[in-house]
Amino acid sequence: MKKNMKQNLLLSIVIIIIVIGYLVVKPTRSTQQTDFSLQSQCAQRAKDFVSANYPTDGYANHYNSKENKCFVELTDNKVNDYVVGGYNYMADVWDANDGPSGKIYAQINIYLPKGTSEFNYTAGKVEECFVGETQCNSYDQFNSLVKKAYGIDGNF
Repeated sequence: MKKNMKQNLLLSIVIIIIVIGYLVVKPTRSTQQTDFSLQSQCAQRAKDFVSANYPTDGYANHYNSKENKCFVELTDNKVNDYVVGGYNYMADVWDANDGPSGKIYAQINIYLPKGTSEFNYTAGKVEECFVGETQCNSYDQFNSLVKKAYGIDGNF
Protein backbone atom coordinates (compact mmCIF):
# COMPACT_ATOMS: atom_id res chain seq x y z
CA MET A 1 0.00 0.00 0.00
CA LYS A 2 2.81 2.42 0.89
CA LYS A 3 4.54 1.73 -2.42
CA ASN A 4 1.38 2.57 -4.34
CA MET A 5 0.94 5.84 -2.42
CA LYS A 6 4.55 6.84 -3.14
CA GLN A 7 4.10 6.12 -6.85
CA ASN A 8 0.89 8.16 -6.95
CA LEU A 9 2.55 11.03 -5.11
CA LEU A 10 5.53 10.97 -7.46
CA LEU A 11 3.24 10.87 -10.51
CA SER A 12 1.24 13.82 -9.14
CA ILE A 13 4.42 15.85 -8.62
CA VAL A 14 5.62 15.12 -12.17
CA ILE A 15 2.25 16.19 -13.61
CA ILE A 16 2.28 19.41 -11.59
CA ILE A 17 5.80 20.22 -12.80
CA ILE A 18 4.80 19.61 -16.43
CA VAL A 19 1.69 21.81 -16.12
CA ILE A 20 3.64 24.64 -14.45
CA GLY A 21 6.36 24.38 -17.10
CA TYR A 22 3.78 24.59 -19.87
CA LEU A 23 2.11 27.65 -18.34
CA VAL A 24 5.44 29.44 -17.91
CA VAL A 25 6.71 28.72 -21.44
CA LYS A 26 3.43 28.94 -23.40
CA PRO A 27 3.37 32.17 -25.46
CA THR A 28 0.32 34.30 -24.89
CA ARG A 29 -1.86 35.70 -27.64
CA SER A 30 -0.65 39.24 -26.90
CA THR A 31 2.98 38.09 -27.17
CA GLN A 32 2.24 36.55 -30.57
CA GLN A 33 0.53 39.77 -31.71
CA THR A 34 3.47 41.86 -30.48
CA ASP A 35 5.94 39.60 -32.33
CA PHE A 36 3.88 39.90 -35.52
CA SER A 37 3.72 43.68 -35.13
CA LEU A 38 7.49 43.91 -34.61
CA GLN A 39 8.11 41.65 -37.61
CA SER A 40 5.86 43.88 -39.75
CA GLN A 41 7.64 47.01 -38.52
CA CYS A 42 10.99 45.36 -39.30
CA ALA A 43 9.87 44.51 -42.83
CA GLN A 44 8.93 48.15 -43.44
CA ARG A 45 12.12 49.42 -41.79
CA ALA A 46 14.23 47.09 -43.96
CA LYS A 47 12.42 48.21 -47.11
CA ASP A 48 13.02 51.88 -46.21
CA PHE A 49 16.67 51.17 -45.30
CA VAL A 50 17.32 49.49 -48.64
CA SER A 51 15.50 52.02 -50.82
CA ALA A 52 17.12 55.02 -49.11
CA ASN A 53 20.68 53.72 -48.96
CA TYR A 54 21.48 50.89 -51.34
CA PRO A 55 20.51 50.00 -54.86
CA THR A 56 20.66 46.22 -54.58
CA ASP A 57 19.71 43.06 -56.41
CA GLY A 58 17.80 41.74 -53.44
CA TYR A 59 17.35 41.71 -49.71
CA ALA A 60 15.83 39.65 -46.91
CA ASN A 61 14.96 40.72 -43.40
CA HIS A 62 14.17 39.15 -40.04
CA TYR A 63 13.17 40.62 -36.68
CA ASN A 64 15.25 38.89 -34.00
CA SER A 65 13.29 39.17 -30.74
CA LYS A 66 16.16 37.79 -28.65
CA GLU A 67 18.46 40.65 -29.69
CA ASN A 68 15.67 43.16 -30.46
CA LYS A 69 17.21 43.88 -33.85
CA CYS A 70 15.88 44.15 -37.37
CA PHE A 71 18.45 42.34 -39.47
CA VAL A 72 18.55 42.92 -43.20
CA GLU A 73 20.73 41.01 -45.68
CA LEU A 74 21.59 42.96 -48.83
CA THR A 75 22.95 41.25 -51.92
CA ASP A 76 24.56 42.66 -55.02
CA ASN A 77 25.79 40.92 -58.13
CA LYS A 78 27.79 43.12 -60.48
CA VAL A 79 30.24 42.92 -63.34
CA ASN A 80 33.82 42.95 -62.08
CA ASP A 81 35.65 46.07 -63.25
CA TYR A 82 39.01 44.31 -63.47
CA VAL A 83 38.18 41.26 -65.57
CA VAL A 84 35.73 41.75 -68.41
CA GLY A 85 33.01 39.15 -68.12
CA GLY A 86 33.68 38.28 -64.47
CA TYR A 87 31.34 39.01 -61.60
CA ASN A 88 31.44 39.94 -57.94
CA TYR A 89 28.75 38.69 -55.59
CA MET A 90 28.49 40.51 -52.28
CA ALA A 91 26.16 40.14 -49.32
CA ASP A 92 26.10 42.13 -46.07
CA VAL A 93 23.96 41.81 -42.93
CA TRP A 94 23.06 45.02 -41.07
CA ASP A 95 20.64 46.11 -38.36
CA ALA A 96 18.20 48.30 -40.33
CA ASN A 97 17.64 50.45 -37.22
CA ASP A 98 21.31 51.50 -37.14
CA GLY A 99 21.34 52.93 -40.65
CA PRO A 100 24.20 52.85 -43.16
CA SER A 101 26.83 53.87 -40.60
CA GLY A 102 25.95 50.90 -38.37
CA LYS A 103 27.84 47.70 -37.76
CA ILE A 104 28.12 45.07 -40.50
CA TYR A 105 27.23 41.80 -38.75
CA ALA A 106 28.15 39.51 -41.65
CA GLN A 107 29.72 39.84 -45.08
CA ILE A 108 30.76 37.75 -48.04
CA ASN A 109 32.50 38.76 -51.26
CA ILE A 110 32.86 36.15 -54.02
CA TYR A 111 34.75 36.63 -57.25
CA LEU A 112 33.28 34.71 -60.18
CA PRO A 113 35.80 34.50 -63.05
CA LYS A 114 35.00 35.07 -66.70
CA GLY A 115 33.00 32.16 -68.11
CA THR A 116 31.31 31.34 -64.79
CA SER A 117 27.54 31.65 -64.61
CA GLU A 118 26.55 34.89 -62.91
CA PHE A 119 24.58 32.99 -60.27
CA ASN A 120 26.90 30.02 -59.64
CA TYR A 121 28.26 31.35 -56.35
CA THR A 122 29.67 28.01 -55.23
CA ALA A 123 32.07 28.05 -58.21
CA GLY A 124 33.58 31.40 -57.27
CA LYS A 125 36.55 32.32 -55.12
CA VAL A 126 35.63 33.66 -51.67
CA GLU A 127 37.62 36.87 -51.16
CA GLU A 128 36.17 37.74 -47.75
CA CYS A 129 33.67 35.98 -45.49
CA PHE A 130 32.64 36.45 -41.87
CA VAL A 131 29.56 36.10 -39.71
CA GLY A 132 30.02 37.87 -36.41
CA GLU A 133 33.44 36.80 -35.18
CA THR A 134 33.42 33.57 -37.22
CA GLN A 135 35.38 33.38 -40.47
CA CYS A 136 33.80 31.34 -43.27
CA ASN A 137 35.07 30.01 -46.56
CA SER A 138 32.05 29.25 -48.75
CA TYR A 139 28.70 30.59 -49.90
CA ASP A 140 26.86 27.67 -48.27
CA GLN A 141 28.68 28.11 -44.96
CA PHE A 142 27.93 31.85 -44.98
CA ASN A 143 24.20 31.23 -45.51
CA SER A 144 24.10 28.54 -42.84
CA LEU A 145 25.85 30.77 -40.28
CA VAL A 146 23.66 33.79 -41.13
CA LYS A 147 20.51 31.73 -40.69
CA LYS A 148 21.71 30.36 -37.35
CA ALA A 149 23.01 33.68 -35.98
CA TYR A 150 20.44 36.14 -37.31
CA GLY A 151 17.45 34.12 -38.50
CA ILE A 152 17.78 35.23 -42.11
CA ASP A 153 17.25 32.64 -44.80
CA GLY A 154 18.68 34.67 -47.69
CA ASN A 155 20.12 32.02 -50.00
CA PHE A 156 19.48 34.10 -53.11
